[in-house]
Amino acid sequence: MKIGSVQFYKRLILTCIALMIIVPTGLCIHFAVKNSELNREVEALSLIKENIYVDEQWFASAKQTFFLDENKTEYSLEYQELYPDLYVERNEEMFDDVPNSVYLTFDDGPSPVTKDILKVLKEKDVKATFFVVYNDSSEAAELLREIAEEGHTIGVHSTTHIYSQIYSSVEAFLSDFEMTATWIEEVTGNKPEIFRFPGGSINIYNEGIYQTIIAEMLRRGYLYYDWNVDSGDAARFYSKYSIYNNVVKDIDKKDKAIVLFHDSLQKKGTLQALPDIIDSLKASGKTILPLTNQVKPITFSYIN
Repeated sequence: MKIGSVQFYKRLILTCIALMIIVPTGLCIHFAVKNSELNREVEALSLIKENIYVDEQWFASAKQTFFLDENKTEYSLEYQELYPDLYVERNEEMFDDVPNSVYLTFDDGPSPVTKDILKVLKEKDVKATFFVVYNDSSEAAELLREIAEEGHTIGVHSTTHIYSQIYSSVEAFLSDFEMTATWIEEVTGNKPEIFRFPGGSINIYNEGIYQTIIAEMLRRGYLYYDWNVDSGDAARFYSKYSIYNNVVKDIDKKDKAIVLFHDSLQKKGTLQALPDIIDSLKASGKTILPLTNQVKPITFSYIN
């Protein structure tokens, strides 16, 4: 058969037609299988939407529901055996929410401005929550102790704060979490019971794994907290005035507000705005409190 002959073009056309049928059909089958697997996973994890606690009986049944390994025969839960001390007692009491309450939270510290933040909080007689990043310096350890001694809550944020690394697997998340949790306990003598996901509980880096990580962390007794008021101090351009306005403008509409701030040398606008923010919140009748595991979490909405 010569290239360019009628027979050649007939076979070429038939081959193209066959490929146009076979390839889409194969892709449809592949994605149908994937969709079925994901539906099983979502069904098993849907309890988290309704109940922040993960029941042990539910989790046992989830082992039979998940099909995520390459052989598609069983779900690997080997990460449950990691870090046997990485557990806290689950709070079985009812959540104790205070009406008209505000929770000021600071991510990414300790930092060179932490002491100044603590000074403002002390002057205003306010307790806050610090979600901290691991730092093995003596200066950071001293700041961590000061945060604890002054009655503020300390929660885990991250060790590396490198999203692509933290969310590469459940094992990677646990490894990152464990180092900071251990550091907090060794420095302060208190085991942290709450945490905040780097980037929030749902972000572009953990889209395919966040439900499994949440289930595992809840199984271990930890509660996580997102936010419903963003100070905007993580934006590229901000000022103490924009930070103030971002916090106070709509806060009267919320019966409970968790405010996101950042504790870092680059966020001096936060420090400058903080006294006026606290004064405004108090003047509007808000009760400012630290987070504990008795506060019902505010979490981001799940992706359908």
